[in-house]
Amino acid sequence: KILEEQLHQMEKMEAIGQLAGGIAHDFNNILTIILGNADLIMRESDGNISDYANKIRKTSYRAKKLTQELLSFARKGQYRMHPIDIHDVISNTLKIIKPSFNKNIFIRTNYEANHSTIKGDPGQIENVFLNISLNAKDAMPDGGTFSISTKNTYLPSKSGNNEEFIMIILKDTGHGMNEHVKKHLFEPFFTTKEKGKGTGLGLASVFGTIQKHEGFIEVDSKLKNGAEFRIFFRTTPEPLSIEHSKKQMDFELSKQMSILFVDDEKFIRELAENFLGNETNLIIKENGLEALNYYKSNFADIDIVILDLIMPEMDGKETYRRMKTINPNIKIILISGYSVDKEVQLFSNNNKQIYLQKPFDRNELLQAIEQLNLSRSE
Repeated sequence: KILEEQLHQMEKMEAIGQLAGGIAHDFNNILTIILGNADLIMRESDGNISDYANKIRKTSYRAKKLTQELLSFARKGQYRMHPIDIHDVISNTLKIIKPSFNKNIFIRTNYEANHSTIKGDPGQIENVFLNISLNAKDAMPDGGTFSISTKNTYLPSKSGNNEEFIMIILKDTGHGMNEHVKKHLFEPFFTTKEKGKGTGLGLASVFGTIQKHEGFIEVDSKLKNGAEFRIFFRTTPEPLSIEHSKKQMDFELSKQMSILFVDDEKFIRELAENFLGNETNLIIKENGLEALNYYKSNFADIDIVILDLIMPEMDGKETYRRMKTINPNIKIILISGYSVDKEVQLFSNNNKQIYLQKPFDRNELLQAIEQLNLSRSE
């Protein structure tokens, strides 16, 4: 019966995840239009009008954060996976949260894990720890103890062999949770906080991020007895990544630069015209078939393709695949309300492909073009 209930819960969470991901994708398209037009208004006006547009712009970024949390829950957010040290991520998280904790909350750490390297996205993992830590703070208004500890453990894999995991235990001495709260804890928009003090997306994004990293989470809690979250990630023997800082260079768009922009949303195509039309040789197409037919005859003259991944008839993934067959050295910026998936990454060359998540403004689009050109010169 317990296994049946767990299976039902997993199926329900998967269905909610698909719904949340679809809503977030469509909403990101809408936000791109709102954010982009607010950006244009700011550039072409001054005084009160510019101030009003800036408020729209700032509010759009707040909405963007909400959709990112929905996409994290749906496991469709943008992730950059590479070897990271969990202990470093925890330390960075504590530096962020300590100033916001009351002085009567004691923070303790105990790192017992000898192997603490996993393959993951440090920003997304940091958000996992941030969300749980801030919830622990809210659960202890009168003070208490918040502890984070780690240790290694071995768990059976699908192949039947035991694999090494790192277990991260985040524990508080707060007011705890009843069975109803625990049952719905990771569902989007479920919150026990007062109206206006919580979106109900924090722990939903925690759940999605952990699933995306092929980990899992357990929760133990009783009313008036605190809460304990146990997170498990598979360790990796790969060495830690070393990020190299790129030399900053001035970059200007050239009217000689030819850009093929493909998106099925009319207003986003209009934004592209406003963002790039006066500064480049811009060709705009509204679907993959149209773009592919043009590319077949003109690929030698196209410097960069900017391609939406989710389109009717022929989606961006198939369009990209066929364009890459025509020109293996294609330079491309993939845009979407979702993220670039593993299948796209398999046939893409990292130094010739950039992913830009919607919504974005003019500066973010120009930075993506600049990054693409800088990566060519390295």
